Amino acid sequence: MATNLSPVDVVMVGLGAANGTAVLPLTKAGLKVAALEAGSWMQPGDFRADEIHNNVRRKVTTGRKVWNEIPTFRTGPNETARQMAAPTMMNAVGGTSIHWYANAWRFHPWDFKVRSETIKRYGANALPKGSTVQDWPVSYDELESYYDLIEYEFGVAGKAGNLQGKIDQGGNVFEGPRKRDYPMPPLRLTEFTEQMYGAAKSLGWHPFPGAALINSVPYGGRGACVFHGYCTRGGCHVSAKNGPHVTTIPKALETKRLTVVTRAHVTRIEIDEKTGRATGATYIKDGVEYFQPADVVLLSSYTYENVRLLLM
Repeated sequence: MATNLSPVDVVMVGLGAANGTAVLPLTKAGLKVAALEAGSWMQPGDFRADEIHNNVRRKVTTGRKVWNEIPTFRTGPNETARQMAAPTMMNAVGGTSIHWYANAWRFHPWDFKVRSETIKRYGANALPKGSTVQDWPVSYDELESYYDLIEYEFGVAGKAGNLQGKIDQGGNVFEGPRKRDYPMPPLRLTEFTEQMYGAAKSLGWHPFPGAALINSVPYGGRGACVFHGYCTRGGCHVSAKNGPHVTTIPKALETKRLTVVTRAHVTRIEIDEKTGRATGATYIKDGVEYFQPADVVLLSSYTYENVRLLLM
């Protein structure tokens, strides 16, 4: 019998990159949020300069839960299901943002109009018959202010190439127009990238520093990147790589309207039989079952976990 907890406005299943970003505006709006995370908080000392530990044994990036629940698949009803490779996911507060590559690209304005722009340029026959590709219902211009908000909330290092329509050859000349430059200057080049940069320029190309969710200078109360080199699989031991675990989630906790429950393994999204609407989430922590009622359920627990919970 599950223990019923006090209801909240929103229950989040998973506290990774997506929910970790959404939690701040929700709590700022006055909503009470409970976040259920299968993993735990990770500390800078958890990240090692050890490629065997990080890349081969995957002690940081996947964790025990993932290795014990590797998805299986089959390509026909008469086949015996077999294991897939373990997904590169993260069971921890902050999720995959702990070991992501920290690329911070915006979509190009063209990306929002793939169908219409393809037909306009190449003709209707350019799309295969029966293609379901569609334009987005929103445009780049409508989303630009939100891109800007996230870039400054998290902290992105880069160089604008299209500032309010004015092209700067030192930045990304191919990008859509942006309201203001990045909050931090780009990361310094290495000897290798300097050679690549020079070679591209000699060919008449337009190289530019990539936008990175990494502190190139002190930002948000955290130091700059020290070019340690082990952060992709092992996390950043100086907290210079930006994700919700060091940005939006701590700020949301300061509002006193966020409760983070770690090592909470969600087993069901509960549904009201009469209305068909979600009423909350049931989870197990330390062998005890709980039910967290909520007005809204936000499901963001990686592709396999989302599918599993929805099927259940």
